[in-house]
Amino acid sequence: MSVKSEAVKRDSESIVARIKAGATITAIADEYGTYPSLVKRALNGVGVDIKRLLPTLANTCRENINEWRKEGKTLDVLAEELGVKRSSLVSTLHRLGLKLHHRERMRSAAVDEATEEVIKYIHQRGGNIIKAIRDLGLKVSESAIRGRLAERGIDLSSFRFSYRTYGDWYTLPGKVEECYVNDKKIYARCLRCGSTGYVLYTNLLAAKSTGCMSCRTWTQKTVRVVETGEVYKSLRKAVIKLDLLPAYQRIRQNLNKSGSYEIGGFTIEAVDPSSDG
Repeated sequence: MSVKSEAVKRDSESIVARIKAGATITAIADEYGTYPSLVKRALNGVGVDIKRLLPTLANTCRENINEWRKEGKTLDVLAEELGVKRSSLVSTLHRLGLKLHHRERMRSAAVDEATEEVIKYIHQRGGNIIKAIRDLGLKVSESAIRGRLAERGIDLSSFRFSYRTYGDWYTLPGKVEECYVNDKKIYARCLRCGSTGYVLYTNLLAAKSTGCMSCRTWTQKTVRVVETGEVYKSLRKAVIKLDLLPAYQRIRQNLNKSGSYEIGGFTIEAVDPSSDG
């Protein structure tokens, strides 16, 4: 038997008195230059029931949690001081519904910081919370962000479809109007004339609407084939004549974007009837 173990056994009565007075096994072990486990074994060897002598871990947690919070102690430090496994301490705190607040504050601060980043991202780029979290590389859950936004009364839904370009339409923040079946109206501005209005989302996706009517009417009516100089009253008539009907939608979309398009050896351009020539 080791000298340290013999010393603990010899002083067992005074050690028991100190434990009853509130001293910890870890503190006593430090005094003897040994481990808490050796102190426990030595006391058990002289008939001391450590389990009955020591307060339960649950009671210790209840009585000391506020002091631990003030001191900012970590789970690792507490487990060592109490002479218990870290996992035992964690499970006991969880069962009692107790938390070390300094860690909760750190976690809360991280969520607050992430929420600010998400708000800034969506205000500048549009989109939704999930996309913002992914693009920003944040280590936080969508539910945590939504919880913070709800607490602050912030609604980012009006930015979901914002800042996207569809032809001459540029979508803006605004209330999304649900309509028809699985469709919605999106608030947008025409980049040509600056007018604003609501446009069906499906029409934007399918390029059926690429700008306001006042700006798009003329480009949809008259086109010119640069190589031949021929002018057609509609794009459809031109593509039929040029045997390009299968590419009609692609040609129309590119005319709406840039005003001209090269295909099959021809350059087709939109013509404004009000312009000279």
